[in-house]
Amino acid sequence: HHFKDHEGACLIRVGQVNLMLLGNPQEAFNYFKKANTVLSDHGDPFFYAVTYWWLASTYLSMNKPDSALYVAKIGYDKAVAIKSDRIQSQVLKTMGTVSRIKGNTELAKEYYRQAITASERMYELVDVGGGYLILSILFMNLKQNDSAIYFAKKAYEIGRPRSFKSIVINSGNILSTLLESSDPVEALRYLKIAKAATDSAYNTQKIQIAQALMFKERERQTE
Repeated sequence: HHFKDHEGACLIRVGQVNLMLLGNPQEAFNYFKKANTVLSDHGDPFFYAVTYWWLASTYLSMNKPDSALYVAKIGYDKAVAIKSDRIQSQVLKTMGTVSRIKGNTELAKEYYRQAITASERMYELVDVGGGYLILSILFMNLKQNDSAIYFAKKAYEIGRPRSFKSIVINSGNILSTLLESSDPVEALRYLKIAKAATDSAYNTQKIQIAQALMFKERERQTE
């Protein structure tokens, strides 16, 4: 059993790399499915539930919302059974996205709110801020600008003091767009903050690329 858990965890990791870094959902799906099979036979309940989280995410990226919802609900039940807020927050997010795709906005809002609550319980603030952002965009698309501004500000208030760059960039851009007509001074302030965060994120990326090139050059010399 011990090795089965290791095998399952490794298969999940390879699946994640295929999905998130290589943009290869079909390959990712095969690994998550394999992990699910390995862990289904008395495997670690946490890792087993994790496979449903990632299968649901993969179905979503393959434009199969019905399958995503079906699998996410199994993941949700398993997450509740083992009291895992981390898995709950992720599958609820997927359930919210499927509901939004299907045009069931009220249900989407409810799932997203539950996902935020689960993230708050484990003090996972990146996910809390990300959840507020999703709600803000949802309300913006519904032309409910007051609610969109409210949630963008909540995301911003989490992101800014902690330097969560992508949250600062996205919430800043949303607020600058939505406040443009009612409060141009505030809109400009948010725009500048978002731009500064974008620039610094871009600079960090450039440094990382430069370091990677230097590393490759050194490797080549070593060889």
